[in-house]
Amino acid sequence: MDEKKRKHFSFNIIDLVLIIILVLILAVLAYVFFLGKNNTKSADLINIEYTVQMDWIYDELTTEISEGDEVTETTNIKKIGTVSSVTVKPFLTQCGINEDGSIKYGEYPGCSNITVKIRTKAEKTPDGYKVDGYTFTIGSNVCIRTPGFLCSGGYCTDITEVD
Repeated sequence: MDEKKRKHFSFNIIDLVLIIILVLILAVLAYVFFLGKNNTKSADLINIEYTVQMDWIYDELTTEISEGDEVTETTNIKKIGTVSSVTVKPFLTQCGINEDGSIKYGEYPGCSNITVKIRTKAEKTPDGYKVDGYTFTIGSNVCIRTPGFLCSGGYCTDITEVD
């Protein structure tokens, strides 16, 4: 009968080089994904106040957000500041045309617009202001959550550097 030959794995220099390269690649990836995000020094952070506009909010929810509430971004569950002011106004909708051709607006019953100003520390970047990995620009969608309020349809209308 034929005797089956077993192939044994032999460790050589090429295997060692491949293992070293793989370990180096994994180390670089680990640094980029885990440590690279938090490398902003606190000296690089500036104080900003940004404004978030939220439309079509039911009137019964307008009291659920208030000054001093901590704000969390709902997508990445990151703290993105503290509410410094809240303004509630009736939601206006187009309801016709005036005799002079201008658009007539009327209050939409049961709904309001909420404007929230939020203060935080941010890193200024070429793309906007970065808060804990989340970038704010004027016009960007902002999904916010406070202890008693949640809105996924807000948008940033203003960003101001403050002292």
